[in-house]
Amino acid sequence: MDEPGPPRPPAFFLSYAREDDESGAVERLYQDLRGQLKVVLGPAYGEGFRDRTQIKPGAAWSAELQEALETARSFVAVLSRTYFSRPYCGKEWAAFSRRLAPHLDEPGVGFLMQPVLLVGKSHLDPIPTVIQAKQYDYDGYPEEYARRGLIHLQSLVNEGDLYRRFLLELTDLIATAVTSVPVAPMSLPPIAEIQSAWHDQTTGVQIVPENAAPGSHLFAQFVYVAARTEELTGLREERLAYGELGGLDWQPFRPPVEDEIGIIAQAITAREKFRYDRVEIGDDLAERLSAATEENKIVVVVVDPWTVRLESYRRLMRDLDRHNLPTCVVIIPFNDTDAETVRDREVLRSVIEATFVNRNLVPDLETFIVGVASKDDLEAKLSTALASAKSRVLRRYQIGVAADPQRRFPGPPSVSNVPDQS
Repeated sequence: MDEPGPPRPPAFFLSYAREDDESGAVERLYQDLRGQLKVVLGPAYGEGFRDRTQIKPGAAWSAELQEALETARSFVAVLSRTYFSRPYCGKEWAAFSRRLAPHLDEPGVGFLMQPVLLVGKSHLDPIPTVIQAKQYDYDGYPEEYARRGLIHLQSLVNEGDLYRRFLLELTDLIATAVTSVPVAPMSLPPIAEIQSAWHDQTTGVQIVPENAAPGSHLFAQFVYVAARTEELTGLREERLAYGELGGLDWQPFRPPVEDEIGIIAQAITAREKFRYDRVEIGDDLAERLSAATEENKIVVVVVDPWTVRLESYRRLMRDLDRHNLPTCVVIIPFNDTDAETVRDREVLRSVIEATFVNRNLVPDLETFIVGVASKDDLEAKLSTALASAKSRVLRRYQIGVAADPQRRFPGPPSVSNVPDQS
């Protein structure tokens, strides 16, 4: 009989407050995620780690936990107010963040830490600054998840597919991350010696962001202005790059790249350590984006030049152009490999100029970017635009505080989601 090989590192480390599992929601998440990852990743990866189920009888609790933190391939944190109040939860977060520190320049590393909302976002305030810099909502998640959280999804009797949709998306995010960014095991100090990511080292009191609007740190909201396939009938000959829903379905660089704009934007946003959110198009779009900039949130509007030939979309963009939004970036791709776009380039440029009159009169290459030719070009220019917008947000914050130190201004963006290791 073959000797069993060494134990495989856990595919994920589940970090949670034990008090939060009275409803069984955490246990169900652990078992379901463990089963899904086993199917997707196969036998080359170990199962998940959860301190209540993984510790063998008689084994030292701290040693088992320590080893799991040093070797786990990814980290899943179940967020709640109780979780934020527990120093050991903050220590687990800080410990795994140390392991990611050498890999911060690698694309996709941010997806190795996956926060899960036990309840809706509105019930989590105040959120520790280090978590505000993480993304915990994705386009693939059901809308109900962000508003109500995991417990609500699991409680739906007639809409159980919403929980399954969430679970499959989370599984895919983790599986993609652990296979793309293989983080090596790392020896860590004893967890008792690691400072909690959200508690004061001396007093042990939870650190709450001051003069900050929860959720405003490193927050980038995206708007995708692209018509549905049927709306472009008679306007474009080739419409494979558009979808039934429009916006999120749009593939701006097809051919040859078939990635949807939402996937491209989320990857860039995560790499640049911003939190991602998507804003739906509506008649009140300009007002909602104005409110976002007042909260020091960066807004990125990605516009299909063909779509603004349609009056309904052109009207919305003209309205947006009339607003002075200092943290808003408008990006307009022109796919150089699309023969139809190349043929009608001058017509499309004329439409853009007539739509964004103010931005053309006083051009700012950091906030009005026209003619992005490829996916690589978009990645480079969007990264630069986000960095520039972050600087403007910080400057607005500093000016506001200097003018009125007593007023509560939305806080400046934090610069790292990795705790200080000194």
